[in-house]
Amino acid sequence: MEIFGFSKEMTSHVAHMAGQMQAEAKHREEAQRAEAERREEVQREEARTQRAEALTREQMLIQMKTTTDQTSADRENAQIEANQKREQALRKEKAEAYEATRKREQLFIEHELKRQKMLVDANTTLLQEKLKMDVNREVTNLETLERREAEFQQRQERERESQRGTA
Repeated sequence: MEIFGFSKEMTSHVAHMAGQMQAEAKHREEAQRAEAERREEVQREEARTQRAEALTREQMLIQMKTTTDQTSADRENAQIEANQKREQALRKEKAEAYEATRKREQLFIEHELKRQKMLVDANTTLLQEKLKMDVNREVTNLETLERREAEFQQRQERERESQRGTA
């Protein structure tokens, strides 16, 4: 009964430790996920700032166009063409900046996912190894207890036989 009680207590202890390790791994994973989201938000904010600056530049160009339109018709046409080229360049620049930001965010997310998968895999492997070690230790302890119990019973049997022989 003591062996079973001890075995039950050890099993409970191992299960409790495994639960704690799982909770810690989950907490770390949540912290890492929160950090990734924070970094993602910072990148989005930078992209918003870049877009706002691009819009500000476009507004400045429109004001320049309005000013030049009032000077003369010839100059107006030339200025309109120049502004249109600039607007195209700004749109292209804006599109390229947006695409570069999108690619950066995508690479970051892919990298973060790989890193988190690697951490989860490593944690899982460590947990499995620890559980194997704990089980092996439990088996060894149980075998030792069984062997001691058998030796104890053999000694008692020999003592009984020796007492019968002398009696």
